[in-house]
Amino acid sequence: ILCIGFRPNTELLKGQVDMLPNGAIIVDKYMQTSQKDVFAAGDSCAVHYNPTGKAAYIPLATNAVRMGTLVARNLVRPTTPYMGTQGTSGIKIYEQNIAGTGMTETSAADEGLVVEAVTLEDAYRPEFMPTAEKLLLKVIYEQATRRIVGAQIMSQADLTQSINTISVCIQN
Repeated sequence: ILCIGFRPNTELLKGQVDMLPNGAIIVDKYMQTSQKDVFAAGDSCAVHYNPTGKAAYIPLATNAVRMGTLVARNLVRPTTPYMGTQGTSGIKIYEQNIAGTGMTETSAADEGLVVEAVTLEDAYRPEFMPTAEKLLLKVIYEQATRRIVGAQIMSQADLTQSINTISVCIQN
């Protein structure tokens, strides 16, 4: 599987508002750009990435919808701030359900974080049950503080919603 990636189509605003090096528009927690009364939302924008506390380009439909709603709520006055994202997503490939949230070990190292990871392989429920598919769970955390910064899960059982619990841990 090869994912080429996305690039924000923001040439129209180049030099007009603050952007990341890849062209993603930087917005504040109320979705306002560096120009007064200019708001932005969706896959053209950087989002507040909770694992690092920095702006990051994470084009996901959930982020885009949430940001669009916030623009509407904040047009007249700042009322509802963006809570940030962990970049949580899931996919089913053949029989495997796969989900991830936050950082991988590689992305954490790229950010200069010193992390460790624990990997658990087990049945997702007691093996005497009629079905007890295996699961593989990996949790990445900062070595010094033990703060969780990411996790991934994979199983034939659809456990992808379980990653949302870890996402909340990262956010909080």
